[in-house]
Amino acid sequence: MSNEELVKKIFELVMKEIAKLEAEQAGTAQVAGSAQATGTVQAAVGCACDAAGFELGKKVLSESDVKQAHICGAREIIVSRKAIITCLAAEYANRRGITITRKP
Repeated sequence: MSNEELVKKIFELVMKEIAKLEAEQAGTAQVAGSAQATGTVQAAVGCACDAAGFELGKKVLSESDVKQAHICGAREIIVSRKAIITCLAAEYANRRGITITRKP
């Protein structure tokens, strides 16, 4: 592993921990140990998160919603066809490799 790859990996881990701490401080992350063990997490923002994706039933997708999905480990966020996706949410998702998909 090159130094650049190592730095990138460390940076990603640190950013994930920072996001997790921010969510905990804001009171939005409620991750139960048993739910985490089964791979399914129920988040306080009103969504279900699993390995397949993070389904959000909100009208606006914000950066904090994407952070919550990232903390849960989701690689895809599914929103309604008419949902508004903020620029910060799209940017955060893009940087983290998270796909945002609209329901048909």
